[in-house]
Amino acid sequence: MCLTDDDAIELSLYGVVRKRCEFSGREPQYVWTNVELEWEEHHYIEVRYWSVDDRLQIIANRTPIYEGALVHRN
Repeated sequence: MCLTDDDAIELSLYGVVRKRCEFSGREPQYVWTNVELEWEEHHYIEVRYWSVDDRLQIIANRTPIYEGALVHRN
């Protein structure tokens, strides 16, 4: 997941953008995708981002796997 220069959020897998949510001022920004890994493992990935407090939430198959600050890279 990354926050772009125009404040959109993008969900990528293996370097390919799977979903993008433009910044509209509504909170949270939300993207989701289905991922099928080896051995037919299916994962439903959801990402929510609240820019007002820089909070990120990542959920896989309805299980929270991360909730906290968005890590910014320079």
